[in-house]
Amino acid sequence: MPYSRRCKPLRLLQSRALVALALFAPYLSATAAPVHSPAVALSQPVIYVQSTTDTEDIRPSPRRGSVTIASTPTEIDEAETTRIVALIGDAKSFCSVLEQEYRIDCLQYHFWKIARDLPRSGDFAPIHLAISGAADDLKAVVAAFEPPDAVLIEPRDPAKPAAERIRPLAPIRPDSQARATAAYDGIVDTAATLLLRSTENSQRREAAFQQIAAAITSTKLLLRSA
Repeated sequence: MPYSRRCKPLRLLQSRALVALALFAPYLSATAAPVHSPAVALSQPVIYVQSTTDTEDIRPSPRRGSVTIASTPTEIDEAETTRIVALIGDAKSFCSVLEQEYRIDCLQYHFWKIARDLPRSGDFAPIHLAISGAADDLKAVVAAFEPPDAVLIEPRDPAKPAAERIRPLAPIRPDSQARATAAYDGIVDTAATLLLRSTENSQRREAAFQQIAAAITSTKLLLRSA
């Protein structure tokens, strides 16, 4: 066999080896002699973690470079029930000082705010669904019955100057107040029914959901008082 033909496979292997070396040279050189960038002062270690479910909260651990996972509550208890009922009570107190025509939008805002801060899994899932659903439906009611020349207001609670700023509230047309009130009643009744049907034979859920449902429906009185 001629010499050139015998050498051809060897040359092909050498060529492929050179190509492979060229491709991996940056990684090999980076491993052998890493390049150090200028030092940057960090107040906390940089931590890379995989994405987690919405029931987990990633926080830096006191031990540098490690991670702890703090789970949000998924089971409703007496303390959480009391807290949610109190938030609805605060909404009633805040909205009760406003003129009648602004109260539906005020309650809509507070339902939205309560739902925003609720966990969305476990026992809290139906609570979030009921309250956020009511907020969405009430938003549509306000949009349907708001006058074209509506005067928006931004009420403040003087007792809580550092509280989150409330968005501008829209009124209901005077000639549509009765229809808007009827729509409100139906929406909060639906939210309460959704909760009461989601107990799943759990005494813990039943006790909590009954209290929250009662708090939700109690807001109807706000539209019948001066």
